[in-house]
Amino acid sequence: MLVGAVVALLLLGVVVAVPLLNGGDEDGGTPPAANGTSSAPAPASSEPAAPPPSDPPASPSASPSPSASPSASESAGGLPEGWTLRTDPVGFKVPIPDGWRRSTSGTSVIYQEPDGVRELLIDRTDTPKRDAEADWRSQEPNRKNLVRDYKYIDISSFECKWRTCADWDWLETRDGTRIRVRNRAFVTASNRGFALRWEVANRDWDEELANFEMIFREFVPDRQD
Repeated sequence: MLVGAVVALLLLGVVVAVPLLNGGDEDGGTPPAANGTSSAPAPASSEPAAPPPSDPPASPSASPSPSASPSASESAGGLPEGWTLRTDPVGFKVPIPDGWRRSTSGTSVIYQEPDGVRELLIDRTDTPKRDAEADWRSQEPNRKNLVRDYKYIDISSFECKWRTCADWDWLETRDGTRIRVRNRAFVTASNRGFALRWEVANRDWDEELANFEMIFREFVPDRQD
């Protein structure tokens, strides 16, 4: 009887153990860990998990600096605002302020400022001298007989893109205003020489000199070789 009771208890244990071993597959639970301990999930932390580190955002590439825009005083063609490169009826091209009046006297073309004293005279010759400075020096002594209160300043030659170039500067008085004059001679061809004579109030000479240099730079002769 004792043996039979022991056998019965052993059989009962087998019957009870089988459902316990099969229960994990039936209810979808987590299978036991390899070391025999339960692999139930750890309790959730009360603090949110830190996001994984990421590369710092690439800084936006620097946009290229805008190219320098023309000065407000400059217009197309390199002329100051309010100036136009005129094609004169005799053939040359010259920058002239808008609104200036044109007239002629012999071989000279004259552009004058309305209601002002500024004036540009362009003279030309078919028989230019070989040395512009020497030519000015030969004419200088007689200038005092042609203008009022003439005062010589200087005559000097300089390097330029033409065959020969020289400036003759003086002061004179016109209509009660002291005028500063620069008379620039240059030869552009064997049969063409020019004189650009710039006349402005002496008090405005420094600020107007750049305009004269621009006139000379942009001047286009009718003949050149």
